[in-house]
Amino acid sequence: MIGCSAEHIKAIKRLIKKDMLTYLIYGCKAMDRKNLTVEISKLDISGYSKETKEFTHFIHHSLENEYRFLYEVKVNDRSYGYKHPDFDDELITEINGSTFRLKESSISAYKRTVELAMNITGDPDDFYNVHIFKMELEVTGIESRFEKAFWQESLCTMYHLYTIGNLKGAFMNAFIALEGYLRVIMNNTNTPFQRLYESLIGASYEQKQAQKLIKKIPQLARMRNAIMHGHGSDVEKKHIEDVLLQLAYIHDIKR
Repeated sequence: MIGCSAEHIKAIKRLIKKDMLTYLIYGCKAMDRKNLTVEISKLDISGYSKETKEFTHFIHHSLENEYRFLYEVKVNDRSYGYKHPDFDDELITEINGSTFRLKESSISAYKRTVELAMNITGDPDDFYNVHIFKMELEVTGIESRFEKAFWQESLCTMYHLYTIGNLKGAFMNAFIALEGYLRVIMNNTNTPFQRLYESLIGASYEQKQAQKLIKKIPQLARMRNAIMHGHGSDVEKKHIEDVLLQLAYIHDIKR
């Protein structure tokens, strides 16, 4: 067991700090990212007056059959619009001077729904005979067809809490993921966490980088215990990053 070089550890640390989501997707495979084509049948724009020259129309689309958890959904600005019988397969966002443009999008992570706010200008009747709305999405989340380990699902929960500012919740889920992954790869549910961690490091224990990581474990474990037993603890982003770095280290040396 050789362990990671100092340069590799530093590279992972930079990635976690700069783009944690990319690390979770490609480093831990905790989430999936893919392109998805969505077609929605005729949109109901009844009730919009011709006198209203500009209005916002909301589109709600559920992905609950495809995903167990959503984190991020991006709409391709060049790949959405109406399919019109007079324009073959071309996607259109303008008819007779009336326009249909994406204003903003949002998601509900656990309800697994996407909401689009579309800005329509002109006469809504121009869009009345348009039957299909099509869009290309880049979706990040956990697909229903894939099974994820509990430690990976804990990372998804961690990141959701992290992005909404719940650092204590994020820290606890990061630690759950770290200990859960460690026990899975060591096939051990009884040995105390810190002793199990050090036994995994093995020959890597003498490495300078490994020693720096191991020295942080007692502090992180104390913070975990304090929160778990209701005493609270001052959690900062760096503490979450430290836990993820521990996970990254053991993940790499077990590959």
